[in-house]
Amino acid sequence: MIHARKLSRHYGESSNRVTALDSIDLTIDSGSRVGILGRSGSGKTTLLNLLAGLDRPTDGSLSVADQELQKLTASQLAQYRRETVGVIFQSFQLIPNRSAFQNVELPLILAGANTADRKRRVDEAIDRVGLTKRSRHKPSELSGGEQQRVAVARAMVSRPKVLLADEPTGNLDSKTAQSVTELMLEMVEENGSTLILITHDRHLAESCCDRIVHLLDGRLLDEHTGSTGGQA
Repeated sequence: MIHARKLSRHYGESSNRVTALDSIDLTIDSGSRVGILGRSGSGKTTLLNLLAGLDRPTDGSLSVADQELQKLTASQLAQYRRETVGVIFQSFQLIPNRSAFQNVELPLILAGANTADRKRRVDEAIDRVGLTKRSRHKPSELSGGEQQRVAVARAMVSRPKVLLADEPTGNLDSKTAQSVTELMLEMVEENGSTLILITHDRHLAESCCDRIVHLLDGRLLDEHTGSTGGQA
């Protein structure tokens, strides 16, 4: 599913150059759950941006679902983001002047789905996250947990091959975080998506991933199995 070879991302030039990722090799199988673990500044977000097609590598190669991302045009990357990946952000990233329904619907609009198909799929996703009665509410009218549930529904409504979760429970209390995590894992299982969890929370990574990869200063340190029992 995902193959990175000598993948690097540098910012700036010469003496001002900052190395965010330093020649990493990484292979992730389809349907697996992988936690990318590291503290702030380790390169986690840079790796997520590359996997999401939001940034391009400086050196090396990155292939996701048989697409070599460094070779894609801007329009091809946009199509990749619409069809291959879903992203859940720590800060929700919902559009404030749109309802929960409209936020979840947006990826399907961008993908060109017809009105009837959009309504059916959004209704299903909203119901799946338990927010049918709140679907017409705007983000400011929802709790933090409800907003993140909307974000989960939006990320999964297109049935992505890869789900990228960037600190998905970082802004939630422990009880709400547990609920959102369980929901995310259930939807990943139902869809057969590959999960990449970006986090600094070792307990979270080990509780829901079968493989943990450690990043430090842009380099892969080591990896081990999580409590779900997969092989590293």
